[in-house]
Amino acid sequence: MPIPVYIINLKPDAERVIHCINEFGGRSEFSIQIVPVFEHKIDAIGFWNTIIYILQNLTHETDEYVIICKDSHSFTKHYSPKQLAECITIAQSYEADILNGCSQTIDCSINTAANVFKTDIFSGIQFTVIFQKFFKTIIAANFVDSADYKISMLTKKKFFIHPFISVEKDFSYTVSSNNFFNQNEG
Repeated sequence: MPIPVYIINLKPDAERVIHCINEFGGRSEFSIQIVPVFEHKIDAIGFWNTIIYILQNLTHETDEYVIICKDSHSFTKHYSPKQLAECITIAQSYEADILNGCSQTIDCSINTAANVFKTDIFSGIQFTVIFQKFFKTIIAANFVDSADYKISMLTKKKFFIHPFISVEKDFSYTVSSNNFFNQNEG
């Protein structure tokens, strides 16, 4: 059964949508749905509200996990369906709440198994597996800063894949902790 992937479209821009469709094109291991970002005067809040909407309204009880993905996601040469499946299985064995395909910042990582590392803090959620048992925790959280750091702070059971299977394509606009206070530029 294909993995549900919810791609958050950060700007109503055909280039970003086409990029994502091309990244996932021909990959039968995924079932993608593009979700426009919720508009808010502070873009980071709109992004967070979109994640909450996805988890509350688009996921199903039968989903063991879903992938939340930014429209700037690009697969690296290290990605393979087999490796992703193996890393998800390993993360599940450690009762993970999340598994990132990348990270922009990592603090205190520990290798748990082949290609799967446990971390204390991360940033970057352009390709993130969220396990169902963690949905309610995210939904109940009060948002204050950036989605990646907030999700990172909500659990001790966070892991990432290395070598990274995702990088962020530079579209000169993204929602991250780095541009939280420059929300309406770009």
